This record gives sequence, C-alpha cells and structure tokens, in this order.
Amino acid sequence: MSVLLSFVEQLMTTGRLSPRETMAEAVGENDAYHNSRVKKIVRRMRIQIWAGTFVGFFIALCIGAAFIAVVSKTNQTTHGDPD
Repeated sequence: MSVLLSFVEQLMTTGRLSPRETMAEAVGENDAYHNSRVKKIVRRMRIQIWAGTFVGFFIALCIGAAFIAVVSKTNQTTHGDPD
C-alpha cells in the first residue's frame, strides 16, 4: 500500500521514476499552476487508492464469509445437525 502511494506521488511530482530529480528540475520553479494541478491529482489518486483498498478488502471478507457458510452448511448436512 505505502509502496503504491509513494510510487504515485513520486511519478506525479517529478514526472520521472528517479527519486533524485526534484519538482523544480522537472517543471520549473515558477510553474504554480502546474504544481497546484499535480497536488490535486495526487490527492484524488490517493483517495482512489484507499477506496480501492477498502473495497477489495470488503470483497475478500465477503468471499471468505461465503466459503465459511458453505463449508459449515455442508458439514451440518453430512454429519447431522447437532441440535
């Protein structure tokens, strides 16, 4: 998760994969419009990454719960109901 977030921020702020290049080298120091747009895009991408993480975790929980329910129901029908 943190690797993806740092990758996105590095790629968006420098425009390159090299961590040594600064924003001033990539775009210029006085490009305030570009810098503000990059900040907005990075913020949106962070929100999307976190939302995707939570949705994926929720889907995995639902699938796991479904497997547990099926196995539990199968064990009750094959071994008899303990009640």
